[in-house]
Amino acid sequence: MKVIAVAGGTGSVGSTIVDGLVEYGNHKVFALSRTERPSTGAVNYLKVDYSDIDATTKALEEANVNTVICAIAVISPESNQAQKNLIQAAAQSRPTKRFVISSFDALHMKEDVEIAPWWGYTFEAIDMLEKTSLVYTRIANGWFLDYYGMPHWKTNLEPWLNVLNMESKWAAIPGDGGVQASFVTSQDMSRFVARLMDADKWDQISAIRGVTLSLDELLQMAEKARGKLFTTELESSY
Repeated sequence: MKVIAVAGGTGSVGSTIVDGLVEYGNHKVFALSRTERPSTGAVNYLKVDYSDIDATTKALEEANVNTVICAIAVISPESNQAQKNLIQAAAQSRPTKRFVISSFDALHMKEDVEIAPWWGYTFEAIDMLEKTSLVYTRIANGWFLDYYGMPHWKTNLEPWLNVLNMESKWAAIPGDGGVQASFVTSQDMSRFVARLMDADKWDQISAIRGVTLSLDELLQMAEKARGKLFTTELESSY
């Protein structure tokens, strides 16, 4: 049994990962939180201040954490710094050997950073991890199907529009609709992460492929589910 700490473990993606780890049941799970929280069932909470690297190191050591999963939404300079500080704390923590970078998205490459500058934070984390002895990986899970089933699909994720608006029945399709993407539910992602904790070796990219669809196929499924054609716009691809 390993001790796993999930940073951002009370957020939407983080709490889903915590649920998957608890469901799998093979490991002791801590959710890192900026505020004091009482333990609930199989989940323990550790209060941490990501700006205090030494205190975070001490918290990881006292809990005997083997693996840190960063599920903080790293989309700003502040959250980027929080992940960097967490990497440094994990590298300093004697029992901590492994680190999962905050990604949980499609697989982005360095050349994609012009599209969304915050994707560059992943590569800053990788550069930092390369200078430590930590084993690390990032999860490439594709797009979450949860967004298209809300509010009927039970999920911890917050509503977000991505290509389709299921309620208003419209679609904004990049390119000609033939672009393919991989889709997975957040629950299946969390089960994958839970089982990844048992792997003896990690690749630097851990890819999940649920179902692969073209965006046209996704639209057709949405129209069938809603029983009506969507208003559709084709947008220029990246």
